[in-house]
Amino acid sequence: MCNDVCVLGEIFYTTPWRMTFIVLCCLGAVTVIGLSLAIYCMCNKKDKLRKEKDDIWEQNHDRTEELKILTSQLDFVNTNWSPDFETIRRHAVDVTLDPDSAHRNLILSDDGKQVRHGELDQVLSDNGNRFSNWSSVLGNVGFSGSSTMR
Repeated sequence: MCNDVCVLGEIFYTTPWRMTFIVLCCLGAVTVIGLSLAIYCMCNKKDKLRKEKDDIWEQNHDRTEELKILTSQLDFVNTNWSPDFETIRRHAVDVTLDPDSAHRNLILSDDGKQVRHGELDQVLSDNGNRFSNWSSVLGNVGFSGSSTMR
């Protein structure tokens, strides 16, 4: 029986350099696998970032084109319509609306300067001056120019 044990001991007996070689090979294999995994993850992330960059670049290009179009439209409005606006502004008058002529669906502001369309008919006194068929309102008699409008 001693012979069997001695033979087994000689088979599994390793020298220090052999054990070092085996450990280094295992560490090398783990390192190669780890580096391969790290490189794969980095390449994957790089591809995602490149795609995101391309998407942002395309959106930026679209916004730049939209900005050019809007700028040209604004230039057109400024060059072609500003004289008309200036004429309208010079001839502006201070108008006060007549609450007695306002249609029942129209709501006048307290100062009589603004009007908006309401959802329901208002309960108002019926006089002969009130519009009944059309959503309209008249201005009060007389207009007064204002130097603040000019």
